[in-house]
Amino acid sequence: MQVLLYKCNDYTITIKTSDIVAAWNRFNSRVPESSHTYCTYASTHEADELLLLKIAADGKTTAMESTGGGREWEGQPPVLFETEIYHFFVEFNCTLMGTPRINHPKREIAECFDYHKGMLIGSINFLNNPGTFIFSFSYVKADGEHITDSLSLEVVSPKLDTKRDLGNIKRLINAEYENYVYEYLTLTFQNHEVELSDKTESKIIWLSIFKQVIEPYFKACRYIMQHTNLRAQKRHEYARPERIKRWSMQEEERHEEYGDDAEHFYYRHEVTEHTINTKENRFVKHTLVHLQKKFADVFGELRESYKNDLSEQAIEQMNEYENSFRMLLNSKFYRSIGKYEGHLQESAVLQQRSGYRNIYKYWQMLKCGLSLEQGNTHIGMKQIWRLYEIWCFLVMKRLVCKILNLDPTDPLVQERQLIIEDKPKMMESFDQKDVDYHITFMHPSTGIKVELWYQHPYSLGSKSLEHSETTLQVPDIVLNVTKPNSEPTLTYLFDAKYRVLDDKQSDSPTDEPVQDTINAMHRYRDAIYGSS
Repeated sequence: MQVLLYKCNDYTITIKTSDIVAAWNRFNSRVPESSHTYCTYASTHEADELLLLKIAADGKTTAMESTGGGREWEGQPPVLFETEIYHFFVEFNCTLMGTPRINHPKREIAECFDYHKGMLIGSINFLNNPGTFIFSFSYVKADGEHITDSLSLEVVSPKLDTKRDLGNIKRLINAEYENYVYEYLTLTFQNHEVELSDKTESKIIWLSIFKQVIEPYFKACRYIMQHTNLRAQKRHEYARPERIKRWSMQEEERHEEYGDDAEHFYYRHEVTEHTINTKENRFVKHTLVHLQKKFADVFGELRESYKNDLSEQAIEQMNEYENSFRMLLNSKFYRSIGKYEGHLQESAVLQQRSGYRNIYKYWQMLKCGLSLEQGNTHIGMKQIWRLYEIWCFLVMKRLVCKILNLDPTDPLVQERQLIIEDKPKMMESFDQKDVDYHITFMHPSTGIKVELWYQHPYSLGSKSLEHSETTLQVPDIVLNVTKPNSEPTLTYLFDAKYRVLDDKQSDSPTDEPVQDTINAMHRYRDAIYGSS
């Protein structure tokens, strides 16, 4: 089934999949008021025409419909769903030199496309990755012109309102564990309103913003080299009369006093020069030095973390940034500028003059106290199934607090240790399956103790009362309630499942659990219940 056709002079992009009718119907039932205008598609190339698959009101009839030409198409229905595998075809209508390549930071995406007989072909599975997918590729035409184009596509989930629900999940997790949701190397990206506190700095966010502003930043640095702000600088020299243009009254009197011998003496005079060593230029050099070091530290750490997953193109791009920093700082212009010593007051040049105001703006964006309006930047997020699992745990935490009438922000609650948790350990348990985590709640008047566990293991053969009689069991969420009168501890098991029945397995628009996930809950209960 063809879902998208993008036409322009140099190439045609076709995207196909098996079937999206079931996914569309489920998505349409979830957001009926905005399903037909949910997405925006954009291109860096002026398109002749964009055609999208439209599904009729009967939920069965489909047809490719034109949305016209241009560079951006707002208010369109989704055709890419995170539950489907899509096949991309880029057919070139012009003669090329060499082999075109896909530009994506993930190695698996950059290397999954083949070029054969004038066509780029590849398949992408968007499972658990709703968001914006940037399909970017580069090619060289027969006349030697290098071109990089991209098509921005929105991938949505039929299981939730991707924009609203995913935003709520992100906000709740970030409220508890700041910036945990972000990931550097992702298939798709999300539009975010980003706020960094003075205490916390996310390398992933910083690098995401850096990649969006670095090219215009370098351009502004080079512009300043050609259109620099100069400062008049005066100094005093001694010279013979014929070399002096401006005389001071005192030196003129000396010249007259010497009479016939006046031409043999040197006289003090003032010389005005224009220097590039201004406070504004010293500020620009300061930003270059600081950003070069910051970029090296951040990218070095991320490159080590993702060394097996980064594509060659992503590494080449980062190396180009490093070379640009080095070339600018080694240029004669910036080597002639001294050390930045700060401003006593705001500079009108930095605020208003071309080049300088851009440097100042990007510098403010990349400082730790960063705030961007929603939609200005794309930042990757961890896979949605993991975020959903953590979100379920945090919802449980809030429910327990509400039932026990405990306010986590109340200083008295903290002083009496009515809520005990170790947040740094919780971050470890999110990323390491062998690390469990729990929060302990105490009812202030009844003495009831509640323990909320994340990834709590019940081991086989353990001497603990809580163990498994069969094999290792690790439910996602466990709630233990212990009363002070020595009654048996009540244990409640919860398993967060983002996975539901495939769209093709169920005609119901309501999410239905997969059978083996229900069986897993019975297995947890029976194995753990038998040990008590």
